[in-house]
Amino acid sequence: MDKQIFNSLTLPERILIIRLKARFIAQWQSADHQFGLYHWAGHFIEIQYHWQAQRGLAAQWEPRLLSVFVDGPGCMERLLPYAESIQLPDWSV
Repeated sequence: MDKQIFNSLTLPERILIIRLKARFIAQWQSADHQFGLYHWAGHFIEIQYHWQAQRGLAAQWEPRLLSVFVDGPGCMERLLPYAESIQLPDWSV
């Protein structure tokens, strides 16, 4: 998909395309946000979700922001929270 066309779509439309086309890599969560990392067409895509507490029992994680970045300067800092959330099994046993 052309970058210009992708950027002209609404946030829900872009989220849907990412979920259908991109490869999910990892996620991590802070106190009030959840972050999902995807990879598609040579780009890392991060979706930031926010908990809609004011909805009471209907609360859920809803997409708030979407950012796209490529491997390069500053990329390691963006990926570090995801690396810290990965739990590998202890193979020494």
